[in-house]
Amino acid sequence: MRAFYRAFPLLLTAIAAGCDQPAPTPGDTPPATNAASQKAPGKTTAPPKRELPKLPPLTADVARRVLASQLDQLGGDDVSRQALLYMADLGDRSAVNAIHEKLLTLHEGAFEDVLAAAVGVEALLAYGEPGASAKALEVAKQYKAEEEDPDEYLVHMLARVTGPERGAAVAELVAIAQGDDEDVASVAIDELAKLAAPEANAAFLAVAANPELEGHIRGAAAAGLLRLSDPKAKELTLKLFAGPGEADTFEGPEPEDVIEGLGVEGAVEASPYIRNAVDSSLTEEGLGGVWEVPAAASALARIHRKGGGAELVPWLRAIAQKDDAFHEDDAALALFAFGDDGSAALVAQGLEGSVAAGWAQPSQMETAVEILDIAARRGVAARPPFDTIVSCAAQLDPKRGSDKGIDYNLRSLSLAAAHAYLKSIAK
Repeated sequence: MRAFYRAFPLLLTAIAAGCDQPAPTPGDTPPATNAASQKAPGKTTAPPKRELPKLPPLTADVARRVLASQLDQLGGDDVSRQALLYMADLGDRSAVNAIHEKLLTLHEGAFEDVLAAAVGVEALLAYGEPGASAKALEVAKQYKAEEEDPDEYLVHMLARVTGPERGAAVAELVAIAQGDDEDVASVAIDELAKLAAPEANAAFLAVAANPELEGHIRGAAAAGLLRLSDPKAKELTLKLFAGPGEADTFEGPEPEDVIEGLGVEGAVEASPYIRNAVDSSLTEEGLGGVWEVPAAASALARIHRKGGGAELVPWLRAIAQKDDAFHEDDAALALFAFGDDGSAALVAQGLEGSVAAGWAQPSQMETAVEILDIAARRGVAARPPFDTIVSCAAQLDPKRGSDKGIDYNLRSLSLAAAHAYLKSIAK
C-alpha cells in the first residue's frame, strides 16, 4: 500500500516538531545545560531549525558515482531496483554487465536468486534489451518451480514485458491479482490498470465489487474498469464512495483509500470521481477533507506522472485556500507536479525539512523521493529552490556507524537526488 499521501500533509507541520536539534556532524556533543539556559516561565521560543549538513556542491561526476556505487552491492532489493531503473532512465548502460554478472547468475540451469533475477530482468526490460521479455517468462516459471510466493519484483517485471510474450505475462499478472496475498494482488491490479489490459476486465470487476477487500485495491480495479470503458465502471466506482452503513457498522471502504487506489498512472478517467469525493468531503460539518485532500493530491499526481493535469490547477488552487488555507500544504505537491511554480517554494521547504530530519535520525523517505522524482521529471532539481537541498541529499552517507549499518532510507534518498540532478542538468 502506498504511504506517500498520508505522509505529505503532515510533513510541513512535523518539521517544527522534528527539527528541534541541529543535524549531527562528526564530533558533535550535546550542549551542557544549566539554570541560565532554561526558558523563563511563561515564555516560549521557536525551536531552532534543523540544518542540513554542509557538503560541497554536487557535480555530474559525483552524481553518477552515487548511482554507480549501488552496482557493487546489487541484489534482489528495493534500492538496487531503484538505482538500476534510474540508470536506465538516464540511458547509462554501465549497469548492464553488472546485471548479468550479479543478478542473473545461473546454477544448474536456474537462476541462483530468483528475486534478484526479477529485479535484473526488469532493468533489462527498461533498457530495451533484446530477449529480456523471454527471460522474464523464465523467471516467472522459476518462481512457480521453486514455489516462491509472487512478490512486487515479479509483478513489476511482468508489467514491462512486451512483444510476443506480453500475453503470457498479462495472464501471470491476472492470476497474481486474484491471489490470496492482498498486498501483492494490489500491485498487480495497479499494474494491469496502468496497462489498461482487456484481459484483466473480469478480475477488475470481481475485485471492485468485493466488499471484503481494502479500498485501495478496489479503487485500482475501478480505475482499470474506467480505462476500459466497462459498462459497470461508473456504478461500481460510485458505490465505493457510498460511505458507512449504520452508526456502529462501517460497511464501505475509507474514501481516502479508494482515492488512493484510483490514482493509477494514466487513469485520467478517474479524475472526476476523485474531485467529486474531495468536494463532497469539504461540504461536511467541521473541518472536512483532512484525509481526502492529501490522498487526492497524491493520486492526481500519479495519474499525470507522465505529464498533463494543467486543467486541475485552478481547482487545486481553490482547494488550497479552503478553511483558511488549511489544505495548502496538501495541494502543493500536486500543483508542483502539474507545472505550477508558485508552489515550488513550499514543496522545497518540505523537502528540506524531510532531508534534515532523515539525516538526524532514521526516517521514512518516501515523501522526499516522490518530490525528487517529480523534480526530475520537470527538470528543476538543479536550480533554486531545490539545488542546495538536492546537492546535499545526493551526498548523504547512508552509513550510520559500524554498529548500525546502512540506513536504506537515506540510500534511497541519495539515489533519487542524484537521478533528479542528472535529469535536470540534461535539460
